Amino acid sequence: MSIRMIRPCMGAADSNGTTVRLYQINDVLPLDEPWQHKLAQIFIMEGYAIEVPDGLPVNEFKRPLGRVKKNHGQDPAGSR
Repeated sequence: MSIRMIRPCMGAADSNGTTVRLYQINDVLPLDEPWQHKLAQIFIMEGYAIEVPDGLPVNEFKRPLGRVKKNHGQDPAGSR
């Protein structure tokens, strides 16, 4: 399994966390060191990344589309 970004997000680029980078959609996260595993798990828990099978090409992965619907000024509890 590999970890692939589904939303852009800023994250650590080194083990100290002193350097950050922007991880883009479809970036595959390296998992060579323990700090990279921890970063990947945080991205997965927060919804920025997912685990995908290793053989899946980047262009075949489609990020889930959809937006959160808003109330557009309506009172969620109903009018009083």
